[in-house]
Amino acid sequence: MSNVWIFSLWLVVSTAWAAEPPVDLDRALRKYQNVKHLHVQFEQTKKLKDLDFEIHSRGELDLAPNRMTWRIHSPSPLSVEWKDGEARIGDKASVPEKYRSEMGQLLSWLRFDASALARDYAIQRPSPTSFTFSPKKAGGIFKSMQLTLNARGFAETVELTEVSDDRMILKFTHPRITYQE
Repeated sequence: MSNVWIFSLWLVVSTAWAAEPPVDLDRALRKYQNVKHLHVQFEQTKKLKDLDFEIHSRGELDLAPNRMTWRIHSPSPLSVEWKDGEARIGDKASVPEKYRSEMGQLLSWLRFDASALARDYAIQRPSPTSFTFSPKKAGGIFKSMQLTLNARGFAETVELTEVSDDRMILKFTHPRITYQE
């Protein structure tokens, strides 16, 4: 009987812990709480495993509550916009429904919301400046994600490994953040 009680207590505690971000992640991502507007430049490398091929691009990201704009400047201009739950790529009126949830996941990820990340991902800390995230639920397009912070505590690199083992590496520079008052 005592084993059942201990197991029940462990189940309640572990379930509650799963919803809360680890303290070190929460502390590391504190800079991104209460953001009114974030603007950052990026370099993106997409590594296609089966083709042994890389695609490089550069651009900028603008992020605000209920809005995200991802602008690629080179090698060819493209804009992806997510506003109030609606997604657009280039001049298309909207993005098909099957891609909206994935874009919504990416938007949540780009906000660096520690609680949302802890709810959806198992989190490990392989070094003092990096975190690894593995989805708790199967069926998504990402197998794992790695976040590396720079010396000032800003996101420097995000590496996404897809289920196909293709990888996307994002390097962020020149962050400008306006905070809500």
